Amino acid sequence: MLAIKQMRADHISKTILGKQYQEVISARNVVFDYIDKAIKSRWKEELSLFNNKSICEMLTHVANTYKYWITDFLLREQVVYWEGLQFTELDDIYKIYEEVNHDVQHFLDVFETDYKTPLTRNTAPDVKITASPLKVFTHLITHEFHHKGQIMIMSRLLNGVPPDTDIIRYP
Repeated sequence: MLAIKQMRADHISKTILGKQYQEVISARNVVFDYIDKAIKSRWKEELSLFNNKSICEMLTHVANTYKYWITDFLLREQVVYWEGLQFTELDDIYKIYEEVNHDVQHFLDVFETDYKTPLTRNTAPDVKITASPLKVFTHLITHEFHHKGQIMIMSRLLNGVPPDTDIIRYP
């Protein structure tokens, strides 16, 4: 059984947005470590209170959201989404988040000097959204933390006792 390795943040840009994302990675590592040590045997259980979704599916949804907003919306590149049900091991989730980290670094490289200029994109045939790269990045982080909170509630429903997973954690 492979233990989840801590995601490295040292390869992320040292800009202010990169430093902010390093903090996100640090908090995410607490979640992965907790899942690995405390509820790994139940992380794929569907929970009726969460529309029959599992922690695995929630983590996959968050990763797919990064993919959509960075790769499709901002960078206008083709996206292949992940299906949570395809993953059998927590290491699989770890690998997709390494890809998310790579996508975020690519985003930081492209928009490092111009993250305030709004971009308008069609997101559906009759729907246009205008958002700056900074707004998209902020949305992604708050979206991840929203679902991280839900994952901690899900873990309680699975009889886990979740740790503090905030960016500022109390000992």
